[in-house]
Amino acid sequence: MTLVDRFGSSYVRTLLFLGLLVPVAGCALRPDSAPWKDDQTIIRAQVPPPQGSLVVETEVAGSPQDGETPHQRFYVYDQNGRYLTYFPNDTFLPIGLPVGRYVIVSRYSGRNKRVQVEIQDGCTTHVPLDAIKKAPAAE
Repeated sequence: MTLVDRFGSSYVRTLLFLGLLVPVAGCALRPDSAPWKDDQTIIRAQVPPPQGSLVVETEVAGSPQDGETPHQRFYVYDQNGRYLTYFPNDTFLPIGLPVGRYVIVSRYSGRNKRVQVEIQDGCTTHVPLDAIKKAPAAE
């Protein structure tokens, strides 16, 4: 059974017309020129906010798998205590954070521990495992 048999010839003609019209209507034609206009609004580059990085050593959380030793993840909170994000932390890679103060929470010996860090522009803040070990418990 053909489309004409099933839907009628006017339906098929409409489909063909739309099939030809839609691709042409969707294409923009290139203007011959586009000169700069001093009176038009200019979209300017955005200056990125100051940023530093953070490295957190966390406790081993199991046996090695695929050549990597799993470590405890850590959670990042802003200085007002609002949760921001977490990191699996199996490789201790630096993470970028905007300049500011943060609370880092990770498990050590079965307890959540908290450390406070400050991120400065262009600098790396390093939290050694010993700091997590000695940190107070998170509430």
